[in-house]
Amino acid sequence: MRTVSLSNLVEEVISQFIKTNPGLKATFEIEKNILVTGDYDLLKVAVEKLIANAIRCTLQTKEPTIVFGQIEDEQVYFIMDNGNGFDVHKNAPLDKPYRHLSKGQFDEELTAVRRIIIKHGGRIWGAETEDIGAVFYFSLN
Repeated sequence: MRTVSLSNLVEEVISQFIKTNPGLKATFEIEKNILVTGDYDLLKVAVEKLIANAIRCTLQTKEPTIVFGQIEDEQVYFIMDNGNGFDVHKNAPLDKPYRHLSKGQFDEELTAVRRIIIKHGGRIWGAETEDIGAVFYFSLN
């Protein structure tokens, strides 16, 4: 375990997505100076999967926006998109393999993210609203 800049990690992951997908048209907003203690490699996998999910969900959006930040005065982080979310339940814990109902299939990527977050002593939950987007919150201890 070491100090990891989640802000820099998100920037690196997004840069890689843009490099490998030059046609990607999205606005990315990344809050600066968010530091955590954790396993860099595992956190990178979690961030890659959360960003990939957000990008997938915004592919049909006119002006896709993906935001990474921290809830003020809390050690809760989020990745939010304005994609094609769905109205299932708000602030649902991802305590079971996450079922992405809009695709009708298990989203193993988000289940893997859950495992990584739990390994860091944290938790993850999400809120989605149809035609507005989704936000995944997570904490790390």
